[in-house]
Amino acid sequence: MRYKKSLHQEPVHTLRAFLEFTLDSLTPHIAVLDERGTILAVNSTWCRFADSNGFVGADYGVGTNYLKVCNSVTGPCADTATAIANGIAGVLAMRQAGFKREYGCHSPKGHRWFVVRVTRFEQGGRVRVVVAHIDVTERKLAEEALRESEKKNRALLDTIPDMMIRMSSTGTLLEFKPGKGVRPVVPPEEFLGKTAYDIFPRAIAEQSTKSLRAALQTRRTQVFEYQLDVEGKNRHYEARLVADGTNQVLAIVRDVTEKKELEAQLRHSQKMEAVGQLAGGVAHDFNNRLTAILGYAELVARELERASPLHEDIDEIRRSAEGAASLTRQLLAFSRREVLQPRVLDLNTLVSELSRMLRRFIGENIELSTHLGGSPARIKADPGQIEQVIMNLVVNARDAMPDGGKLVIETASVDSRANPNPDLSFRPGQHVMLTVSDSGCGMDQETQARVFEPFFTTKGRGKGTGLGLATVYGSVRQNGGLVRLESAPGRGTTFKIYFPQVEEEVQTAEAIPESRAGSRRRSATILLVEDDASVRAVARRILAQSGLYILEACDGGEGLDLCQHHSGPIDLLITDVVMPHCSGPQMVDRLASTRPEMQVLYMSGYTESAIVERVLDAHTPFLRKPFSTKEFASKVGELLDRIIVTANEPNQLFLPDN
Repeated sequence: MRYKKSLHQEPVHTLRAFLEFTLDSLTPHIAVLDERGTILAVNSTWCRFADSNGFVGADYGVGTNYLKVCNSVTGPCADTATAIANGIAGVLAMRQAGFKREYGCHSPKGHRWFVVRVTRFEQGGRVRVVVAHIDVTERKLAEEALRESEKKNRALLDTIPDMMIRMSSTGTLLEFKPGKGVRPVVPPEEFLGKTAYDIFPRAIAEQSTKSLRAALQTRRTQVFEYQLDVEGKNRHYEARLVADGTNQVLAIVRDVTEKKELEAQLRHSQKMEAVGQLAGGVAHDFNNRLTAILGYAELVARELERASPLHEDIDEIRRSAEGAASLTRQLLAFSRREVLQPRVLDLNTLVSELSRMLRRFIGENIELSTHLGGSPARIKADPGQIEQVIMNLVVNARDAMPDGGKLVIETASVDSRANPNPDLSFRPGQHVMLTVSDSGCGMDQETQARVFEPFFTTKGRGKGTGLGLATVYGSVRQNGGLVRLESAPGRGTTFKIYFPQVEEEVQTAEAIPESRAGSRRRSATILLVEDDASVRAVARRILAQSGLYILEACDGGEGLDLCQHHSGPIDLLITDVVMPHCSGPQMVDRLASTRPEMQVLYMSGYTESAIVERVLDAHTPFLRKPFSTKEFASKVGELLDRIIVTANEPNQLFLPDN
């Protein structure tokens, strides 16, 4: 250390040496001042700082009045230097025991931070002060980094929709972060200092306490779910409890209501799909039986005298079979196995045209109003099925309002990208929404869970088949749409149906030309391939009455063999779509190269979606089972009209008019 020369006459050399060594080993910049503020001594750290900052003097400031130096500082550090000078003066004058101040300054090493401490002591009856400048730059940088990290972490936590709660080992809530996706049951400021028993119902509090203890004992994440009524709606929550190293537990609470609803929708969809497969299979087999019943009934009717009283019995058989066929069509619509004839249509136009008929249908005690969106509501769907969907929903609404009420049909264009819609969370884009609302009795949750199931009905015995809403569900799904239900007891019911909106122009229905084969005689050879013996037999009888040359096969494999061994032409192939071993489409593909001129007529009780896409397009002749003899003969005659027939074929075609 450097001293004022008069201090060298002090007798305590050993003590001075010890003090010099001690002060020089300290990292703060230290100076000792007398009662006037003059620097008596500085340590080696002070000297090194002076050297690095260009404040080099012979004695490194020793003998200089430090108060005058501080008061002479100008520029941005002037206020700090003046404050330090005043603090030193206050300590020297015994107005204060000590002084401390944190300040920043610029140096060749960049901006640095210091803390100055001024401490008074007495030496031989004289007042002295120690001025220590402590470099706290590293601490300040660490604090700033910590603040920035905390800021980023807080910003990150704020983006998490979950609610976070820190609890003590006894369950007391110590810290709370609200979640954007979780609504607290009490105001956030009322959480702290309380336990779960103060906030939640007892059952939830007990589960929370049990999970907290398990998390502390096992050090494993504990998960439990609970439900709360929030603003009149039942909501589901998932809580995850994790113990930390301080014997506290962090609880992360997430609102999983939408997840639960989606899981319920998935389970319902899977159940409906399974029921649909069963219904479609039953309808397919039943349609084969009905085809035989209708066909034989009509064949018998032709053999009877016109005055025979048996005509009435035959007509009753036919009406019953046609009624059963209507039921199977509803089953096929539910199971999404109905054959579609989609085209681009304007839903506004369809609703407007249908509403005139609906007003007469629902009765005078129900007020019907329609609110159609301003822009064209173009969708691609089967018009007949969409009309049936609306009719079924209107019937359901009418039956829910036996004493009258209001029925509203609306259309609107919705864009789930611009306005997020929970109904369309997995189907972004432009949609046309069809809404049918009534002011009727409404439904409870149990009824809503089953309302789309086939044969489920809340009506009395004999007043409904339970297929109306099942048909709605199947038809909407088959046409690429979604159906949603909102209802509550005493609050009416609203069905919302969404169809993807298309930009193509509206297509008008093409007129179906009538067959001209009813009175013509043509020669033709027909290959009939059908795996159901009763359907094959009745089809053969109808064709045989027309004098056609008929080849029969019970499946696709046998049909291929017949084609291979038959030397003459085959003008028309009539085949079922779904058959064992070799399906109708597979057989047609294999015959395309050897018999390219052969016409094809498909028939089926139902078709899977893959077969529809492969075979039953707009230009593929198709006959849906069950069919009447007239429909069958007309379709065959229409196809034979396209054939150029050779004159030397021995058999003549005659399709009866009746």
